[in-house]
Amino acid sequence: MKRILHAALFILMFCYTFKGISQTYKTDTKDIFTWNTAADDWELELHEVYTYENGGDKETKITGYAMPGMILTHQNIKMYNGNNDIISDERQAWNSVTSQWINSTLVEYTYDASGNLTGETHKTFNFIQNDYINSFREVYSDYSGSDFGKQTSQNWDTNTNPNQWVNDEELVIMYMSPGNPESAIFYEWDNGAWSAYERVEATYSMGMISETLSEEYNGSTWEESERTFFTYENGLEKELLTQIKSGMDWINEDRDTSGYDANGNRIVFTLESWDVPSDDWEPYYKEEKSFSMAGPLSTDLFEDENFKVYPNPAKTIINISSKIAIDKVELYNVLGYKVLETYNAKQLNIENLSGGIYLLKAYGNKATTTKRIVVE
Repeated sequence: MKRILHAALFILMFCYTFKGISQTYKTDTKDIFTWNTAADDWELELHEVYTYENGGDKETKITGYAMPGMILTHQNIKMYNGNNDIISDERQAWNSVTSQWINSTLVEYTYDASGNLTGETHKTFNFIQNDYINSFREVYSDYSGSDFGKQTSQNWDTNTNPNQWVNDEELVIMYMSPGNPESAIFYEWDNGAWSAYERVEATYSMGMISETLSEEYNGSTWEESERTFFTYENGLEKELLTQIKSGMDWINEDRDTSGYDANGNRIVFTLESWDVPSDDWEPYYKEEKSFSMAGPLSTDLFEDENFKVYPNPAKTIINISSKIAIDKVELYNVLGYKVLETYNAKQLNIENLSGGIYLLKAYGNKATTTKRIVVE
């Protein structure tokens, strides 16, 4: 059961799932489209509305409606701990006959003392027991800072007495530097031992992933199987093109493209597959999102007159002016990677960074603030 994402996708999973920081903008709606071949156009299938009840930082409920007609279908209810980390995500289906919400699935999250995600347990609702029962889980371990080194996938075995977790797959990640995965090996549990079956290596250019190469183990040697090329625009991931190895040739397989608003929010995400007969890309899935400004990211100690960063846009140096003593400053790219970190500094040297949009996060006197920075 291959649940762990492979090749280039494991890196994207890592970026977007584990590297989140305080949001400047929040998602208001998401529309999901599929391609209607007969009509040669996109067809809206699902409309989701996001609700925020925790200061506008993270969604607490997502309500889904089937389209056309805005027919209520499902809702996700999310809960967070005191650190604003998600601890549960419950999905319920709407029963139009009884006009009631029906429990469906539940995901529970656990963290270590440093706030790193350690577990993600997936459960399904059992109507006979009238309770959620274990299905599978992901265990994250071997952390270096905020980077996990191992992800273990396990299934809940109900055929044993007592029931227990059984190994399924494992992903081991190596890093070239903090926040920058360089390679990974995928293992499957086979007769009481881990057996490697796939590995992937990432190539970087200007601090951003430019290519990943995946190889499969045939029992004696590693053989190239898949590669993905990353294209960026203004520091934002614009296109991922995946090819598979066929004999000595590389053949197009999938492509995803993204579009952004002026604030760097991903508002369009499209998936396409390569159609051999037409020798062209064929779309099949699209997401469109709308955004608005989230709740205040700074405390009263970090009002605009107390904290400034300049110039913005900047090319080589960012100056920091603050009436509050700054303990630490972090700079994140749009993928969520921490690209710079400094303590008690009044300047950031950014001359080695690629052009694009970044988020600067400052800490001081038990307060934080986040500023949007443009590097030219």
